[in-house]
Amino acid sequence: MALLLVLLILVLGYRHCTAIPAQKAILKRSTGWESYVLLGNHGLGVLWLGFVTFIALLVTLYGAIIIFSLFINLLGVDARPVESFTLWVWYKQIAGVDVWVASVGLLSILMGPKKIKQDLAKESNKNWVDELRKQDAISNIVIHASLEIKPVKISLKSRKVYVGLIDQEQFERIDSDNIVIIPFLSGHRDKDSLMVAFDSNYIDVYRKNKIENFNVSGEASTTKLSDFRCVIRLNEVESISLFDLQYCQDFRSEAIGLSRGCHSF
Repeated sequence: MALLLVLLILVLGYRHCTAIPAQKAILKRSTGWESYVLLGNHGLGVLWLGFVTFIALLVTLYGAIIIFSLFINLLGVDARPVESFTLWVWYKQIAGVDVWVASVGLLSILMGPKKIKQDLAKESNKNWVDELRKQDAISNIVIHASLEIKPVKISLKSRKVYVGLIDQEQFERIDSDNIVIIPFLSGHRDKDSLMVAFDSNYIDVYRKNKIENFNVSGEASTTKLSDFRCVIRLNEVESISLFDLQYCQDFRSEAIGLSRGCHSF
């Protein structure tokens, strides 16, 4: 029965965490015992709500049974409904599980959506994105760059490097975190010197093909910047930083490729 109780707490906690965006992001970034503690914390909260509901319901039933017992005693009926009810609730077992334990578990499952609704109402008064920005520095920079429309430089574990604008980010899903960028430059970082060499200049392509904001001639174009979007999994990112195009040429250590890329802006 103890194992079933632990599983119930974890399931209740998981259902609660995955229904609230901020808690979902925290769960995604927690590992090992931290995950179990987080699930247990929320699961116990829901279980406590189910227990309180059980006690309130039990008091109501006891009151009704006591009144019924007094009524039948006035009629001369020899019965003890209070004692029978007590024995059934506290000592009766169904499939090896006490009735009161099963009742608390069932009420916890039923009260879970109510707890989720209450917490979602609280979350609506706060910006869950702000809570997410507190989780780690990469999320903070990505969200800041997305909101402020600032270019970023993203270095991947494969030594691939991108410079561009963040089109959108996806942190709310529990199974995958990714960011979508509109690239300006792309290249690679040298394994030994760590200097960046940009070998693809998307800005020249945008201007040459008269795409959206880079359409200097005013001619119509069926191609959009969104057609060049690139999806990057967050777990592939080694580092990310804001990239100010105005000052990029001042960093001479990034080799010729960077200077050539900056001249295009």
